[in-house]
Amino acid sequence: MFKKILGTLVFMCWANSAYSLIDAEALYGYRWYQSKDAADANFHTSGTAYTLGLNVDPIPFVPVSIGASYMLVDLKKSDFGSPSLAQIRELGLDFKVWAGMFPYVTPYLRGRYVLASKLKVTYDNNPNANTDTDLSGFHINIGVEYRLIPLLHILLEVGQGIEEAKSFAGRKQSFNSQGVMLGLQVGI
Repeated sequence: MFKKILGTLVFMCWANSAYSLIDAEALYGYRWYQSKDAADANFHTSGTAYTLGLNVDPIPFVPVSIGASYMLVDLKKSDFGSPSLAQIRELGLDFKVWAGMFPYVTPYLRGRYVLASKLKVTYDNNPNANTDTDLSGFHINIGVEYRLIPLLHILLEVGQGIEEAKSFAGRKQSFNSQGVMLGLQVGI
């Protein structure tokens, strides 16, 4: 009896994230943004993205989780002239589903609804040109997680987003965004 219980626990440790109650993630990557407005169709920017997330699997053995994430994107300053700061900070609500039937890798789909986001561009030499505006929108990402050791996974994901700035360059604007992220996930 003890061997069966121990065997089941060992199997669960080597299994996919469906057996984790809580997952913590740290991702690093790159995001690209392009204006959807006809007047600014040529405006585009990009930057390095850092994401931290915490997900809870509310129903054990059901491949669905819900969580929160924080993303910081350091935008290329040269796309805005010569600011001292160009960043997007984003807090999102994540929904994740996965297919845990493949050995070694697990494909997943993640949806992120932006709860609060801020685009901030600061110029030290011209404070009147500063931009500090709210963003809203969502992201859809697909990815794979590779099991490294029990409950430690490497993540690779790509995604698309649609975001809207309340006031950018004097008016409301929409942006398409794409991203590539690489990171780690730890399950408990």
